[in-house]
Amino acid sequence: MIHSRACALLLACAAAIAHAQQTAGAPVNGGPAPGFVEESWTTRDGLPVNSISMIVQSRAGYIWLATFDGLV
Repeated sequence: MIHSRACALLLACAAAIAHAQQTAGAPVNGGPAPGFVEESWTTRDGLPVNSISMIVQSRAGYIWLATFDGLV
């Protein structure tokens, strides 16, 4: 039960962060905003599946990816 609540909280935070980043300072030309890096990860890079539903960065700097097969 605690695990599912933690996952739900993580996904809710990620959604709020993603929405804030999409609406603030979005570049006109479609590339990454100044100061950001754009990368692409697939199953060849170690993901369990090629679809990611949420992304969040922890205070320690780790990037967490939510997939339908779990957290990466």
